[in-house]
Amino acid sequence: MTLAVRGRLGPGGARRDALGDELELATRGLGARTAALVRGDQVLAGIEAGGMGAAAFAQVLHALHQLQRVGHAVLRAHALARLEIDLAGAVRLSLAPLGVESRLALVTLTVGRPLDPLEVERVVGRLRRFLDASGPVAAASAAHE
Repeated sequence: MTLAVRGRLGPGGARRDALGDELELATRGLGARTAALVRGDQVLAGIEAGGMGAAAFAQVLHALHQLQRVGHAVLRAHALARLEIDLAGAVRLSLAPLGVESRLALVTLTVGRPLDPLEVERVVGRLRRFLDASGPVAAASAAHE
């Protein structure tokens, strides 16, 4: 995973670039410092603009994934719609699965601005439509769902 002041997260290649481009378009206007499309605790594609270092993001993503798994185990009858964590300094981490049974999720990090649930739903819906319509990109991204 590479990270720059303004850069992309995830493995290199055409798939990451296509997903990253769509993610950047979908999250434009959210004010997210970091936004990533993830499968479990693996980044498929992401954008970063002054959020956190790659190592710290990997640790946070792992912790969010563990919390998501615990939530599913404890609340078996309920689907996890969104997981949010508020930290000091008005930092908010959010994980929103792309669907009830999906292993893909949108992870965002914002500072000073909580995300409205409708904004998150709009981005998740756009990403789902992109993955459904993009054929080989979607197949490669969701192969392990």
